[in-house]
Amino acid sequence: MGINGPGEVAPPNMSHVLVPPFQVNGPSNEEYGGQFCLPQVPMPVNATLGVGDNVTIQVIETAQHGAALYNCVDVTLAEPENVEEVHAGNCYNSSNLGFELVFTTAALNAAPSTLSSPSLWPLFVAAVVTLATSIL
Repeated sequence: MGINGPGEVAPPNMSHVLVPPFQVNGPSNEEYGGQFCLPQVPMPVNATLGVGDNVTIQVIETAQHGAALYNCVDVTLAEPENVEEVHAGNCYNSSNLGFELVFTTAALNAAPSTLSSPSLWPLFVAAVVTLATSIL
């Protein structure tokens, strides 16, 4: 999220993270009409925002091949009674979508040439699965 200062048309940066990165798994590699919704998104830590402040929320998506798609929406903060209520009718996740954690670790320090050996792939997969299940 970026916070617009008084008189600014756009925020100087988008450095306020609202939600940690996560992976959305779609039903296929084809275009689909699915959707997802985050019903509650917290404000950034130590942000002092109030009613009437302008912010820009940015969603960054990355494709399997590494390309990025940036979507932004400008928002003026308002009192809850002046905003449409979030409920299951207007905020839901398609049943054909799944979600995964995205993580980094220093514990997997294998050189790329090491991981390119097919005989080591099962060990790498086992390490990732073990680490992922310990996080959950």
